[in-house]
Amino acid sequence: MFKSLFICTVPALLITLALYALSTKVAVSSAASPAPSVSQAASQTFSANLQDIRGQLDQYQFEHNNALPRFASHGWIQLLTRTDASGHPSDAPGSVGPYLRSAPINPFNRSSEILVVQNLSPNQKAPTRYGFLFDQSTSRLYGLTAEGTLFDETAAIGR
Repeated sequence: MFKSLFICTVPALLITLALYALSTKVAVSSAASPAPSVSQAASQTFSANLQDIRGQLDQYQFEHNNALPRFASHGWIQLLTRTDASGHPSDAPGSVGPYLRSAPINPFNRSSEILVVQNLSPNQKAPTRYGFLFDQSTSRLYGLTAEGTLFDETAAIGR
């Protein structure tokens, strides 16, 4: 009886030891590579959100005869509500949208305000109350840093 009990427990013991060895190796290897910092995570998320917003801008433009939202006069409203082909709020049949559930918020300064410029200058700096910048000459939306400079998306995604 002792012999059969010993034979049954040896494989179980070996499996337990193997699992323990694997778990300590995993724990050691994951401790060796630190997790990304909160600012890295925020940067990566913000970069992904900007790409999503630009996709929604493309959809808006497609459904509004190549016109973009009028950010200077309406902010995010035309992307947050159903609109007719002219961009006016409407629930009538044929209206489209909304494109966003809520106004995007910049994680670095907690602002959703958009600064609209005619032409982006090389060293553009916005007042810090703005979270986004829209360049009318290129129809491109940018994120801003807490200091008001253009957010570097390529650095955020590690290119």
